[in-house]
Amino acid sequence: MSGSKAWTSDPYVDTQGRKGSPVWHMKQGAEAAPPCLIIHCEKDDRVPLSQAWAFQRALKHYGIEHEMVTYPREGHMVVERAHMVDMLVRVRRFCDECIGG
Repeated sequence: MSGSKAWTSDPYVDTQGRKGSPVWHMKQGAEAAPPCLIIHCEKDDRVPLSQAWAFQRALKHYGIEHEMVTYPREGHMVVERAHMVDMLVRVRRFCDECIGG
């Protein structure tokens, strides 16, 4: 089989068809998925905001309870004091409501 590609009918092995999508596997666990809090920074160079939007669309599609907040002007880390305070308040509230306080 020199130079040929082995084909499989297993969709979880086919990474070409899904192009490595980070949300592709969501349908497997959607029924048991916990609520999600997505915290993202607008100018994150390591994890583009478009990935957070894609994740949010997948959560909406599968009816998974979620909340998303985007902090303007922030890079990979939240550094502005007002954003830090807001983030900590959100995380605490989320944990109290969704995990139990």
